[in-house]
Amino acid sequence: MILVLDCMKDDILAQSFDSAISRPLAKAGKKADFLRVPGAGEMPDLAKYSHFIISGSEASVIDDNPWEGLLEEISLNIIDMKKPLLAICYGHQFLVRALLGKQSARATATPEFGWVNISLTGNPLFAGITASVFMVSHYDEVYNLTEDFKIIASSPRCAVHAFQYKDLPVWGLQFHPEYNGEEADEIFDLIKKRDPAFSTYFFNGPRNEMQIEQNERIFINFLAI
Repeated sequence: MILVLDCMKDDILAQSFDSAISRPLAKAGKKADFLRVPGAGEMPDLAKYSHFIISGSEASVIDDNPWEGLLEEISLNIIDMKKPLLAICYGHQFLVRALLGKQSARATATPEFGWVNISLTGNPLFAGITASVFMVSHYDEVYNLTEDFKIIASSPRCAVHAFQYKDLPVWGLQFHPEYNGEEADEIFDLIKKRDPAFSTYFFNGPRNEMQIEQNERIFINFLAI
């Protein structure tokens, strides 16, 4: 059983993420519970779950949100239990913040949105990925990590696009392997309406549906651990 920690504040974005992440979970034959962290009031029973996924969010990891105390408690307990944990975008940043503090998270010099070729290193999480073009959507990033964090992916604008923590089954991904082309376009359209400078840092890199579907291998690999 998988626990998905949805950190979205907006209902539409939360529904979009839950729908997107459900596809690879279903392909892997896994069942999941979804916990909407911003509205949660108490610690879930972590012992009943084998794997955990933390979503992205429109919240900034630099800010202090009232629900982040619970998210930190959950995250650190999962790590202590040495259970598999995959954190995406905001989740990736928050995991670093929970382990190292705010001094290892910052606003990016240039935001990164669109479809970007990301350099991957050899890691079991990336087995079977032969075309490394992923959706990216972030204003913040992590940096100045300790040697406990093995950097396993990067792009020209983001030095830490993925990490593995120690030798534990704990990973952070700055990029988004869960969204298909239609879902990504809906998110980009929403951001474009809010940010007049969006077009200046949008990458319209090469993409196709077969390649996007291949990105789901990351979740298949994660759930096989």
